[in-house]
Order: sequence, then structure tokens, then C-alpha cells
Amino acid sequence: PPSPPDAMPPLSARLSAASARSLGHTRLRRGLAGAARMSPRADLGGQYEGDIQRPVADHLLKVFTFQAVKTVLSELQEMDLSPMKADYKWLHNFASEIPPSDSDRFLKVLLEERRDFGERILARRLQLFMRWFKEFDGMKVHDEITDSNLHLLRGALESTVSFDEIENFDEEEEETADEDGLEKTSNSSSGSHES
Repeated sequence: PPSPPDAMPPLSARLSAASARSLGHTRLRRGLAGAARMSPRADLGGQYEGDIQRPVADHLLKVFTFQAVKTVLSELQEMDLSPMKADYKWLHNFASEIPPSDSDRFLKVLLEERRDFGERILARRLQLFMRWFKEFDGMKVHDEITDSNLHLLRGALESTVSFDEIENFDEEEEETADEDGLEKTSNSSSGSHES
């Protein structure tokens, strides 16, 4: 049947191969504009490699800020001598209003409102990082990632395999082997009679 006059032919029919490739790259670039910066690597067959250092550093900064706030809150809870632990309650309420996971905003506002708490958290964050950095073992992390990958892949494989089918297959294989053994025995005994 003829297509309606306002129906467009498929994109591949309207574009040459070169312009289609160009359009594909343009769409890809637009699609990645908001994502982490990635660049094609010809030596890897078109795979993409992103700048992972910045996102990891940002995440670590958030983690250490959060841990520093938890540590300072614990210290205040134990040692706060103010009436009804007012300092502890103030910092706890502040952390509830502005989450420490938004570390830059959290610390900027905290330094404006309670400089003593802000400086204490900055110092604790740096101490926590230095302790972590001294203990960090890249090969251990590598091993943990590898073990996790293997565990997940094994689980995925096990979920796709029916062990009942394997047992049935093994039983059929044994029966076939028994039958083959009988045929070989009968063939060898008939061959010995012919000589």
C-alpha cells in the first residue's frame, strides 16, 4: 500500500552513510553532554574511557565530611557540658537541615553560623582522610572488586541453570555410557569368535 504523503521515509533512506555516521556522532555527543566527560579511544576499538578521578574524589570528600560530622557529634554527645547538651542538639539539628553529604554547602553555612564547629569538622575530616590514606591498600580493593564480580557472576549463572536438568542429563549420559559399554563388549566378543 502507498504511504501517506506526510509520512517520512526511514532515516537510513534519507541520509547517505557518511551523513548518518555524522548524525550518530552528533547525537552521541549530545547524549553525553551531561554525563562524565568521556572520549573515544581508537586503541581500544571505540570503547569509552571516562575521567573517574574527579567523581571518586568528590565522593570521598562527601564521605569524609559525613564521617567527620558523625565523629564530632559523638564527641559532643559524650563531652558536651552545656545545659541539656545544647551544642550537640544544635549541630544535630543543623545537620538535619543541611545534609553533610552536600559537603561544600554544609561547611560554608556552618562556618558562617558556628565557626568553631566548622573548623572542628574541617580538622576532623582531614585527620580521617590521612588515617584512611595510610591504611589504603589498592590491591586489596582490586581483590575485593574481583571477588565481588565473581560472586555476582556465579550467582547469575546459578540462577539460569536448573540443577534438575543437570541431574537428568547426568543420568541419561550414564545410561548412554552403559549402552555403549555393552555394545563394545558384544562387538569384542563377536570379533574374538570370528578369528
